[in-house]
Amino acid sequence: MQGSSSSGFSVESAGRILEGFSMEQVSGALAARFRLKPSQIGVMLSRRMVIKRGLTKAGAQKLEAALKASGLDVSVPELTFDPEPCEEPFDLDDALPDAIPTVPVSPAQRAGLIAAAGLSLVVPLLYIGVIVAATAGLIWYLTLIPGLLAESGSLAHSSLVVSVPVVCSLLLLFLARPLFTKHPQPSGVPLDRQEHQRLFNLVDALCQRMGLAPVQAICVDNRPGVTLRPSGGLGSLRNRESTLTVGLPLLASLDVRQLIGAVSYELGHWAHPTTMYTSCVIRTVNSWLAGWALAKDAWDVRLDCWQDKSPAFVGHAVLRPAQAIIGVTRRLFRGMYRINLRVTRYPARKMEYEADRYGCWLAGSKTFEITAETVHSLVYAGQSVQEANDRALEEGKLMRNLPLAIVETADNLTAEQRRAVQTAMGDAQAFSWEAHPADVDRIRHALELDFPGVIRLEEPAAKLLEDFESLCGAITRKIYADSGVEDVDSVLVDNDEILGFRKSPDQNEEALEQYFNGHLTSRFLQLEAGREGPQTLQQIIDTLRSRLPELAALQESFFKTARVFTERTHGRVLLAEKIAIQPREFGLNSQELREADRLVEEASREWRELGKRLRDLDHLFARRMQLAIDQMSGADARNASALLASLSSFAGLNLPVRHLSSYSATLEALLNEGDRARLKRSEPAIHHAANRCRESIIQFYNAAARTTLSLPGHEATLREQAAASGLVGSSNARELKAGALDAREILRVAHQCDALSNDMYVRSMAALAKLCAEQEARLGVRPLKLLHFGGGAMDAVA
Repeated sequence: MQGSSSSGFSVESAGRILEGFSMEQVSGALAARFRLKPSQIGVMLSRRMVIKRGLTKAGAQKLEAALKASGLDVSVPELTFDPEPCEEPFDLDDALPDAIPTVPVSPAQRAGLIAAAGLSLVVPLLYIGVIVAATAGLIWYLTLIPGLLAESGSLAHSSLVVSVPVVCSLLLLFLARPLFTKHPQPSGVPLDRQEHQRLFNLVDALCQRMGLAPVQAICVDNRPGVTLRPSGGLGSLRNRESTLTVGLPLLASLDVRQLIGAVSYELGHWAHPTTMYTSCVIRTVNSWLAGWALAKDAWDVRLDCWQDKSPAFVGHAVLRPAQAIIGVTRRLFRGMYRINLRVTRYPARKMEYEADRYGCWLAGSKTFEITAETVHSLVYAGQSVQEANDRALEEGKLMRNLPLAIVETADNLTAEQRRAVQTAMGDAQAFSWEAHPADVDRIRHALELDFPGVIRLEEPAAKLLEDFESLCGAITRKIYADSGVEDVDSVLVDNDEILGFRKSPDQNEEALEQYFNGHLTSRFLQLEAGREGPQTLQQIIDTLRSRLPELAALQESFFKTARVFTERTHGRVLLAEKIAIQPREFGLNSQELREADRLVEEASREWRELGKRLRDLDHLFARRMQLAIDQMSGADARNASALLASLSSFAGLNLPVRHLSSYSATLEALLNEGDRARLKRSEPAIHHAANRCRESIIQFYNAAARTTLSLPGHEATLREQAAASGLVGSSNARELKAGALDAREILRVAHQCDALSNDMYVRSMAALAKLCAEQEARLGVRPLKLLHFGGGAMDAVA
């Protein structure tokens, strides 16, 4: 990683096995330890390749040791980013094939694509037709006003005649607003062709081999993706004038082969004139509808600001009606947007699969899968960076290098966060509109193609740009300037000051990773029983090793059910306060309160049942810990026994924390409602959720009083630790009486309770895991030692 050697190490395979190992032994060990497929193992043993990049030095050495123990010859070269070009840059003529085969488009497909593009315009044209008809009707009415006023017999009738066109004009003005105003589009920093010649040469070579005109410009931004758009709107399609935009976080995370795959996917949409026009038309129309259906514009911000500053009578008489009309317009666009999705979904998804073929053919199907996972990790990390930066701005601080912050955050995702990324790949779509297939479906299609790839360029993609660090700084400053931040230099601080990443691996994380193989989550293990049995320590560990896939699957179901329970609880709270909802958005079938109660109870029952099924595996870990403790002596035995007793008491927090998490999530969702009118209507639901959240905090404190701590300097109960940390209500229950705190204060206390319990639990578990792992090493037992990378399988960049 440029600019930071602490996260700039990679692990590379030499493509051969070590002396003393057989091919069968190595294949078996890699499959067992890293859960790799035979095809992945075959690639790793066939040639030199990068297995994992972007690691800390210690992390790279740990992975190197594990792979060598499996019999694979690997090394850890440091990745350094030299601002000067490579002395021997790769030769494009040798690296790229002479021609890239295009996907043929039959006459029937061409007709279907043309029809799809035409159908995507039907809804916008109907909308424009309504505007034109309404305008004509208004003009016609205005011509009738003199006659109506002449026939008017009263002042009230005359006022009504005049007020009708005024009201209709206002409605028409707001309805036609999307035709005359635009949402601000994020723009990148254009690159100079001479200064960044290597990247331009690469893209030009791809265009030439696909029979396309060279791109007119290349820009970089802070988004983890690649996009190709007409340079001057749809009108520039005729001359094939296009602009390629590449995200700096993506460049910092990919090698050249992966970048070629990503760029060729975008170029694939332009490989045939019909697909080019259809793709651009559908994307443009859907993004326009989505923008007005889902996003706020400058007028929304102005009205919200005026609402806060204006007298109450002005807000009720003028601003509220204006906001209501905008709300009606947004609902209209939401309906048009959904209709257009249904019309364009099939052809749009078919075009995505066909564009994927280009990236798969050039870079390989497996590389496509790894790149997709990398992009999703970067998207997840980008959201985390944005949230951290927003909090830091309240203290007058902002990160100095946003692209690098996203990459560092992606490199430091926890096992639980990586599971969330994997889940998102199945649920979320590639864009804000749902005309694209989920990435898991695209990956499945790519693996079915089983293309080996024709590119063999493993040089970091960031080396294609001159002075990568300066570009990252320029993008960061542009983002802040566009956001209205004044005097940017005065608020910039190092990324680590906000993100809090340590330059050396966290010892607690290392101990937990080694002992639990990355399978420890925020769920408190049930360790209070199951410590007795006939099995030996080695037998227990071997049993756990064989059941780790079962543990991973159960925990994934456990947290998925937890999310369902939270969503349904949120929907149930809204229905109880007679607030209309879209049931499917909350995992419900209807707006019937009784049916919502049944589904909430169903999710709760399933959640409890999964907890019971996990208890058996928890007891295996308890037995493993107890057997190691039984072999200890002196202070280690006393400390480990006290820690195990402490951790066993955390199980009493499971139910209070479950309720606290659910109601705090509901309360947070209600408080973060962007629609001010809806937020106002939700006040009874906010009050209800805040009250339940407050009750959950009280239950948490009661359980915390029975939860013991045995860490150095923290030998007390969890409630006493909460009081020492200054948590509201922990020492004086009257601070939590009804009405004492507002909803946001209650939510803040709930988050503090959750963070405190999780921190004490992780620190206690890490201390015990370290003692037990050391004792197991002294006894010479085979450790669990199944490394866990990338949400279930080690990332192998083939």
